[in-house]
Amino acid sequence: MSLTDYKTISSGTVLKATPIDGNPNSIGIITGTQEPFDKRFLSNITVSGSIIQPAVETYAFHVEKNSTTKNQLLSNGLITTLTWGTEIYDFGSRMSISTLANSNFYTAPYTGLYQFNAHVLIEDTGDYTTNDRMDLRFYYGSGGVSSLTDFHAFLFIVGETTNNNQFRSLHGSTQIYLTSGQRVALKVYNGTGVNQNTYNGTGNWVRFEGRMIRRFDV
Repeated sequence: MSLTDYKTISSGTVLKATPIDGNPNSIGIITGTQEPFDKRFLSNITVSGSIIQPAVETYAFHVEKNSTTKNQLLSNGLITTLTWGTEIYDFGSRMSISTLANSNFYTAPYTGLYQFNAHVLIEDTGDYTTNDRMDLRFYYGSGGVSSLTDFHAFLFIVGETTNNNQFRSLHGSTQIYLTSGQRVALKVYNGTGVNQNTYNGTGNWVRFEGRMIRRFDV
């Protein structure tokens, strides 16, 4: 058997092992409830601590606006934390949502790499002129949401020409390395010169989602 050969063993499989060449550090699998196969383990292997079985649970979330959090005010010249009202799913229960700005964040369950995506539809009542901008920002770090300073940003020039009463769409996707317990919150900077609002409706027109890609603390 080459080093690339393997056999998938289902849960509950019973195997019978025997020493090879009289060496108790080398064993061969000779029978079992699956197709018999041979596997030789290297001798003199020392395991320090315990063997951790990979977790099968999934850490992922998807949140949207509801009737209470829709049409959120985005004041001119300010950075606004988006609030959420509906959890479509939250595997691992790590996403906090509320009508209170500082209570909307995702908490990393483990140190690892995480993927985040967002789409924010801006209401069509805005007044746009050339070079008006809005930023979609994924803030992350330790502490309260209002104290987070690091972010991954997506800048949108929303006023290519003078054009009022049109929807604008902010969207972004990013990967962030987080240590256990760090938080991520979605915010919008409004640099258009006037107040704006998120879409005055519910559903995934305004959404925030993410998942753990890989855990590094095992």
